[in-house]
This record gives sequence, structure tokens and C-alpha cells, in this order.
Amino acid sequence: MKYPVVEIFPSLQGEGRFIGMPVVFVRFAGCNLQCKWCDQPETKVAGNVPQLSSGEICQSVNNIHPRVVVLTGGEPLIYNLNELLTSLKRQYLVHVETNGTIAPIVDVYNWNLVADYYAVSPKLPSSGMFNRIELPALRAFLSLPEEMVDFKFVIADSTDYEQMCNLLRELEWKREVFLQPVNNDFDIARWLAELVLFDRRWNFRVLPQWHKCLGVR
Repeated sequence: MKYPVVEIFPSLQGEGRFIGMPVVFVRFAGCNLQCKWCDQPETKVAGNVPQLSSGEICQSVNNIHPRVVVLTGGEPLIYNLNELLTSLKRQYLVHVETNGTIAPIVDVYNWNLVADYYAVSPKLPSSGMFNRIELPALRAFLSLPEEMVDFKFVIADSTDYEQMCNLLRELEWKREVFLQPVNNDFDIARWLAELVLFDRRWNFRVLPQWHKCLGVR
């Protein structure tokens, strides 16, 4: 199978639980959402980018030889990743960054079809895509072991924060939650920090996009 790949490059993971970790990103083109504040607009459409086989992707990754490979986009789960996951997991830990609208494959008899970790980022009202929330897909992520999945939310305002809390309550999500200020806005980050402390949300973590703070890709 061929995959539309915008770029393959080493960088620091700038978000979520593994913030600061050196990884290799495989960035896919194509997405099933159109978020207003998308920071990778060039990935929305899969046309006019190289179509690479799983072997070609693995060869590019092998040339860098990381410990962790992150499949990102766009939206990686719009593609059948079985062949690529099976190939990559022979040598690497594989993380997938997803908007949570598509349920992961959960095959306990073939863990090669399951990524080692999923960073799930449901879209809130400021994105313009809140109506695309898929509760069954999000619950499918809940079926994975705790160490294999986190939720991360991009927050722009109090409406986003309130709807996020409502969603977490509906899903009965008790694990850690990562809050990211939209556009890496530090005023929003400070407001979120104050709000989290006021609400005593001890499982919430407010984090910027660290790679942007450092000025790296």
C-alpha cells in the first residue's frame, strides 16, 4: 500500500506525555476534519505529495534510526496502517497522533496492528469541528490499556474548557488529561493554569507546544 507522506524528519516531541523526547515524525497528508486553527494546513489534502510504500517509509526511518516513530498528520487513521505498523514495530516503538474520530484497531491476538501509544485530540468548539466528535470511537480508545492512550485538548476559551469537562465526564475519563493553549498563546496558558488550580483538577496538565518554544520543527 502507498501512503501520502508530506515529510519524515527527526525532532523533539513537543506535546503531551512524551514532551521533550527525541523522535522521528512521519507526517501524512489528508484529514477528515477542517479545524479553523489547524497548524498544519498543508496536510489537509493528500494530493500532490509523494506516495510512499511502507518499505520506503521504513527505509527513510532506518536512515535516522530513532527509538520512537510518531505517525502524525493530517489524520493517520484515515489510512489502513496495518502493513506500516507491522513493519515499523519490528524495530521501533510507534506512536499515533489522532483526532479521535476513527476507532483504533484493537486486536489482542495481533498487537502488531496496534500502535504502542495513541495521543487522542478531540476537537472542541473553537475548532469548528465539535459536531464531529465520535463518542463510540473515543470509547474504543478507552478499551486500550491506560499506558497506551492519552487525551489532549487544544483550548481557546472558557467554552472549550467547559465542553471538554462535559465530554470527559460523559466518557468517565479519570486518567491524565493534557491541555494545550491554542496557537501556543501564553496568556491562554496562564489562564488555564489558574483555572486548573482553582478547580483542583489534579489530573490535568497544562503544556505548551515545547518544540515551538524552542524554535525547532
